Amino acid sequence: MKLLDLMKKYLAPSVLGAITIDNYKKEVLNYNKDLTELQNMNKEQLIELQKQLWNEKSVNLDFRVILESSSSKIEELESEIFKVKSSLNNIELQINSKNFNIGENIESLNNKHKYCSEELSNLINKKDSCINELIEKINNNVNKSDIFNFISDMVEKYQSIISNLNLEQLVALFNIFGFIMVLITIVNISTVLIGDYLIDKLNLENNFPKLSKYIRIKQNLNKGYLIFYIVLLYILTIIYILCNIYMLILKYFI
Repeated sequence: MKLLDLMKKYLAPSVLGAITIDNYKKEVLNYNKDLTELQNMNKEQLIELQKQLWNEKSVNLDFRVILESSSSKIEELESEIFKVKSSLNNIELQINSKNFNIGENIESLNNKHKYCSEELSNLINKKDSCINELIEKINNNVNKSDIFNFISDMVEKYQSIISNLNLEQLVALFNIFGFIMVLITIVNISTVLIGDYLIDKLNLENNFPKLSKYIRIKQNLNKGYLIFYIVLLYILTIIYILCNIYMLILKYFI
């Protein structure tokens, strides 16, 4: 049993159910505030908003520093590449014209040419590596922003939809998510029971003695899964009963 599989099955209805009951509470308590009217905010809210804005600026500033640092490094490498290319051109000109300076000969110039060529190749590779790293950082930042914006947009759209529902509709929607989670758990329990039934019915352990060890391990795992899902079923049932009691008290007794 993988934690990721459990999250895939239960995360979405849990989050949507939590948003629904929170919206229900706001509707009952008339907890509707206009966030665009800053003059109605108290001191704590203004401080919190300032922290949020500062965090956003910090993120942008960090990314800006990364861009500037990478760009500066690339510019430095381009400057060095230009210098090495100039040196190579001068060496090739000397070799072709056989215009040697004092203490120079064709062999020393060839050695210099070889050294500068290798240096040029290394600098170009470093530049390409810096460019690729910069592109990767930009893509990672864009992907993170896209994922965050997608999730944020989905939550906002869902909140805008449920904001138009009345109390009875909110309760019904909340219970739908609860029944979905209970149904998922029942399906998992049924899958485990059917697997054990087929193992016993088809007598797999005797028909395939080489696999008997793995079959016994699978049966032991199934027992653990079964206990887990049964406990989870009770927990979900109790939680949703308590949530419905809470919504009932919230509406009629508070």
